[in-house]
Amino acid sequence: MLMRRRIVKVAVAAAVVITLVGSVASATAVIDSGASSSSVCAEFTDMVGLYEGNSVMMLGVVVGTVTHIENTDASVMVTMDVDDSLVLPAEVGAVTLSSSIVTDRHVEFTEPYTGGAEFDRAQCIPLERTRTPLGISDTLDAVSGLTADLLGPADADGKHDEVLGDTLRSVDGSLRGSGAQLNESLQQLAQLVGDPADRDTTVRRLIDNLDGLIDTFVVSWPEVAKLLDNLKRGMITLSEFTQSFGTTVALTTEFMPPLARNVAKYDDKVYAFLDQAAPVVDVLLGRVGDIKDILEQVPTVGQNLMTMYDNDSKSGRLIYHPPQFEIDTNSPNEVCALLNKYRPTCSADQQRGDVIDVGLVQLVLGSAGWR
Repeated sequence: MLMRRRIVKVAVAAAVVITLVGSVASATAVIDSGASSSSVCAEFTDMVGLYEGNSVMMLGVVVGTVTHIENTDASVMVTMDVDDSLVLPAEVGAVTLSSSIVTDRHVEFTEPYTGGAEFDRAQCIPLERTRTPLGISDTLDAVSGLTADLLGPADADGKHDEVLGDTLRSVDGSLRGSGAQLNESLQQLAQLVGDPADRDTTVRRLIDNLDGLIDTFVVSWPEVAKLLDNLKRGMITLSEFTQSFGTTVALTTEFMPPLARNVAKYDDKVYAFLDQAAPVVDVLLGRVGDIKDILEQVPTVGQNLMTMYDNDSKSGRLIYHPPQFEIDTNSPNEVCALLNKYRPTCSADQQRGDVIDVGLVQLVLGSAGWR
């Protein structure tokens, strides 16, 4: 009985082990079959602390690994194996980060996909969209450059002018003996500021208002740019006017003395002329409307005068139309016979109501003996 029970336990244990092994194998098969990946490459300036096999992350989640690092002439090409299920935006960037100074770096994509165009994995992330942390050597180089700028160039003996030392000594001399005043000023400033916690609301409101003002400038930037351009032109015009005005003032200083001497010499005559001219000016001001009407007629009169001048003969030109009149009589033939004695232009068969050109001017002159 005991032997039989032991066999049953062994059989159950074996069944459990087989079941667990099958489950793990099935799960592994599902994961391997469902998780496909492809290569993504990126260009970096350097790869200090990054090695093959390091992680590739998106928002702190591992999405791939670094598979290859290759140095080129202008950059370092990094090839990564990234899950195909991860969709990257077209303008995606990449940076290298490390959680501490003693750990290796990993690659981090800069932004997740939220819509729009997708990144083509056949292309590489360009150098302008990748960043790497500055190393200690870069920091020391920057400090060295700053120190060299502060010290200035060295002379032939390799010595530097003590520009920085002289500046510090000058500041020390200026502040020496003013500790009490500086302390009092700081105390007054502290009283003016008061408790920073009480100013929190005011500072927040000021920042909000500043943000709104900046947004307004951004939205209305074309108008602001036009205003600044017009202001620039106005300042240039004002500068040119100032130069011209300065020249005018200089000339004024030259002719003012002669003018003052002449005024002092002829002031009596000038005042007498002004006394006589004042009533005339007053009358003219009262006749402004009439003067305006006369001036409006000047162009018409001038045009009419131009028509009375003959450019060919260089003399006046006058157009004369002889008068005509109607003979209203019961005996037109007798009248014509009388008129023909002076100007034979009247026909003997004139009818009543006909118009005859008798040449009135010639007729009058003929009666006076003119031929």
